[in-house]
Amino acid sequence: MPDLQHVVLTRFNLPIKDFAKDRSGQTTLTEEWLEHRLRLFHDVCVPSMVAQTCRRFRWFLLIDAAGAASLRSRLEPMLGGIDAVILESPNSSAWRAGFRKAFSPMPDRLLVTRLDNDDALHPDYMRRAQEILIPYAGDRPDFLDLPLVLNFSHGMCWDGEQFRRMTFRQNAFATWLVDRSEHDPAGFAPLPFDISHVKVGERFSIIDLRQEEPMWVQFIHDRNVSNKAWGQPIDALPVSSERAFGYLRVTPP
Repeated sequence: MPDLQHVVLTRFNLPIKDFAKDRSGQTTLTEEWLEHRLRLFHDVCVPSMVAQTCRRFRWFLLIDAAGAASLRSRLEPMLGGIDAVILESPNSSAWRAGFRKAFSPMPDRLLVTRLDNDDALHPDYMRRAQEILIPYAGDRPDFLDLPLVLNFSHGMCWDGEQFRRMTFRQNAFATWLVDRSEHDPAGFAPLPFDISHVKVGERFSIIDLRQEEPMWVQFIHDRNVSNKAWGQPIDALPVSSERAFGYLRVTPP
């Protein structure tokens, strides 16, 4: 079995040209934006990671090198004992060199889960992703090339008032099984930020699981860049989903 590790990638406040303004036209990456995003990270994202039933992963938070010392001092106390690495970068790609250096020794392959800083994962997400993908790391069918992308297609959105059931193939909550690359600055390629998640199926093999239980929540708020509430309204969450995501009810949008 090749050496394998699982990481989570979260772009916290990297300067990205396409995300310069939110859907209401307000400029992102301002002090006001950062304060709002820190609150959502603390209230929405971190609790879902602290609650993971499997802690065999490292969480990489990618932050803007400008003002990094101040931001780092605020992020670190939030992380609840999670094995986390905060990488500073002056732009959307320079973090890759630091990512490579964080591994010693370098594993043969990676599981890479993408998570936005204002969204949440089901407590069993990491465990289920590993159970499904790890077998492919050592005994992959000949017809499957890497990366192999695992997509839990059923999730929810939450706007502070209403949970909505979503079925979203090629969503932003996927986990990739990727190979080591000597040619990429990150040491592994491709990575989830290298291609829009809605185009993954055009290039890579996808395991699309239409499981019954929602495995993620997309939080909808006024400072989103493009996301809007959609899906089937849920009058009452099932008990299991209430246990997983009920804490969001106390989080204002």
